[in-house]
Amino acid sequence: LQHRQQEDIYCEICSVLQERGRKIHHCTDCGYCIEGMDHHCPWMGQCVGKKNMKWFLLFNVSWIIYFIEFILCAIILKNNKSS
Repeated sequence: LQHRQQEDIYCEICSVLQERGRKIHHCTDCGYCIEGMDHHCPWMGQCVGKKNMKWFLLFNVSWIIYFIEFILCAIILKNNKSS
């Protein structure tokens, strides 16, 4: 992003003039400017930013719960076979 005016930032790649102070970052993976960009998530296939942060957190919580449930089921099945 290049500084064109003191209050605006111009993205040469997107050809978009953005307001300064909105914390916008250009993602080279997606090819878009993302407001409040945290990172590009390969598991979700998109950037995590201001508009989808809660969905990213929900995604992480859901796979962690699934993983814990999987481990607990494996332990229970192993104990049942041993008995």
